[in-house]
Amino acid sequence: MTARTGAWRSSSWRIVNLKDDITTLCIKGENHVRSYLDRVRDVTASKRFYAALGPLGFTCVSQSPGSLGYGVKAVAPQAVALWVNEAARPVPADERSGLHFCFAAPTRDSVVAFHAGALREGGSDNGAPGLRADYGENYDAAFVVDPDGYRLEACCGAAA
Repeated sequence: MTARTGAWRSSSWRIVNLKDDITTLCIKGENHVRSYLDRVRDVTASKRFYAALGPLGFTCVSQSPGSLGYGVKAVAPQAVALWVNEAARPVPADERSGLHFCFAAPTRDSVVAFHAGALREGGSDNGAPGLRADYGENYDAAFVVDPDGYRLEACCGAAA
């Protein structure tokens, strides 16, 4: 995957424009992890859904009423990469915006497991696991939509 000029990067996440109409926030579970806030209607349902991040190395590392924090426990036990907070009026999903959240997957098998888990826990399919040659020769990814309409991706760039 190649970021376009002007893409923002850090050691743990980056915003890239893969194509003119697609903006992606890529989240890696290593080093100092940054946070992003995801507003949802039902944090209990979201906790079931976001368990699908498990095969990618993410787990719920922080929980309080109406709030969940996901990170990579083995890397930094208290560092949160993704905050999921309940809101009475979450921002409505805009499928035409091109925005989605991409989680770096350690293996191609973990991409498949993420996709299966997300569908099992109430997500909807937005692209089955497989190679995406238009993103790179080893770009293996799966795409889902969470119960609140947020789009997520798991990707692995390892050679087969």
